[in-house]
Amino acid sequence: VWNPTDVLNRQRLDPLAPVDLRTGVPILRAEMPIAAINGSLTVAGLIDETATLGQVGGAARLQMAGDGVEASLIASARADAPLLLGGDLSLGLGPVDVYGEALVSSGGDPRRWVGAFNLATLTLPRVEDRDDDWILQAVGGFEWPISYGDDDLLVLGAEYLFNDAGYSSNALYPWLIAQGDFQPFYAGRHYLAAFAVLAGPGDWDATSFVLTSVNNLSDGTGVARVNISHAVRRRLFVEPYVAVLYGEEGGEFHFSGTFPDGEGGEVSIPAVMAQLGLWLRAGF
Repeated sequence: VWNPTDVLNRQRLDPLAPVDLRTGVPILRAEMPIAAINGSLTVAGLIDETATLGQVGGAARLQMAGDGVEASLIASARADAPLLLGGDLSLGLGPVDVYGEALVSSGGDPRRWVGAFNLATLTLPRVEDRDDDWILQAVGGFEWPISYGDDDLLVLGAEYLFNDAGYSSNALYPWLIAQGDFQPFYAGRHYLAAFAVLAGPGDWDATSFVLTSVNNLSDGTGVARVNISHAVRRRLFVEPYVAVLYGEEGGEFHFSGTFPDGEGGEVSIPAVMAQLGLWLRAGF
């Protein structure tokens, strides 16, 4: 659900989408195997959104494996962006895969708003100075594959995210949206997610089901969504979904509010209770 150590993509992953719609980024990549640690060192030149050589960034990943454990260390830097340092770890505990990753960032003029927001009294938030802070994002989770037939598998899992860049309440959400600083799935400080995956259960070999529940523990809202993917042909997929949004109104996943319309009146945004959608996807 969360992948803070993805230092290559500027765009965050949408954990509720049935597929990853990000198109990737251009990089220059080199890899050197290191037999002593059963791993490798990968370095990458980050050349997306660059016009001069001084804007080219760099990233490196040292990965290693052994005795059922895989780990890596990650670093990334580019002009006018934070320095990123992190790592990840995964291991098997019997049938359960346990994993975690953490990333700290420093510099890059991070914007985090503090204070109150009240248009009636013209009270506006201010930017907190965090240039010298190390800002932490950390994820821990597990996946438990359960075999219940000759070739049928149910995968259960859960994840927790601590996000030091997030907010402990929904008080500033309208201001964040107006400033373009609202980041879905990273607005709060504490999140909890759970998921279940059924791929081709029984005789339904062409159909898979994914149930995902994401909860913003900081503002008391959540979303539960079922994605269904059915292969009509080898490369043609029909993918309906239904989602229920719940919790305190005004929070991230159950957002609502009343805002001025610029003409002396107000515009009310009601809380959405449910969503229905349909994806049609073809591979070429």
